[in-house]
Amino acid sequence: KLVVTSVCNIQANTTGIDLGTTEAGLATAAKNKGSSNIVLNCSKGANPVISLTPSNASTTGRGDVVLGTEKVAYQLASNAAGAVWGNVTGTNTVAPATATSYATNITIPVYATVASTADVTPGTYLDTVTVSVAY
Repeated sequence: KLVVTSVCNIQANTTGIDLGTTEAGLATAAKNKGSSNIVLNCSKGANPVISLTPSNASTTGRGDVVLGTEKVAYQLASNAAGAVWGNVTGTNTVAPATATSYATNITIPVYATVASTADVTPGTYLDTVTVSVAY
């Protein structure tokens, strides 16, 4: 007897998305943007749905990179045009194609743009985004 269970493993870029460098107060979405990839390996026939949640628990993918008590807003997106990527299933999550085999990578790009002018104290601002997959 062999029981085969369903699985989806996530490979996310642990170095994150680099939004570039800006002078204080001069950040723009056009200039301060970046991207990365999420790679899934899922059981044949799995229909993964990917949710992204910034550390501020936003359901719309609008997070904050933080240094001390200061924050700079950013927006997560599922394409370069800026389609919002959050964690409300059926509204702003991403559902890539059905998995054809575990060995076949499903690669999904993630985009982020700065959503404020970054008129804050100079320094390196960071955040953590949780990637969740339902399948």
